[in-house]
Amino acid sequence: MYLLLLTYFLFPSYENCPGLVSKTDQFDYESTEDIKISRNGDQMIYLHLLLSRKSLFMNFKVVGGGKCIDDNEEMTVIFTDRSGLTMINDNNFNCDGIYTQHFGEDFGKKKELKKFLTKEIQSIRITTDGIPVEVNLAPTERIKIYQTLNCLAEKM
Repeated sequence: MYLLLLTYFLFPSYENCPGLVSKTDQFDYESTEDIKISRNGDQMIYLHLLLSRKSLFMNFKVVGGGKCIDDNEEMTVIFTDRSGLTMINDNNFNCDGIYTQHFGEDFGKKKELKKFLTKEIQSIRITTDGIPVEVNLAPTERIKIYQTLNCLAEKM
């Protein structure tokens, strides 16, 4: 029984993902809700995940820093195994606090995507208007992001 439960959480399939992703008219699949990550007072990040035409999109809404995010702004992710990843914003300059990463056929970044699909995220840091917003994820947030990403990636 323990092995069955462990397999369910470590190797999710879309059938095991009710409530995490849904099929939509606008995109192939997307997370059913934004994942709110809040650990440092007023600073927080909302994460929305999308799958469209075999490409996966991670959209981060950053709150508590500045309003604008440059198109060459960096995001640093630290995983629970203490490895890290720094990536450049795939979105255009905007003052909506939106930072985006694209993965898949048209965008590449297979090695980076593999890290997100095989490791849990410990913390995320994104700078807005020169003000860093860094959040540490709770275990439930780590698992939800990990499972949702794997559910979407299964459809790529």
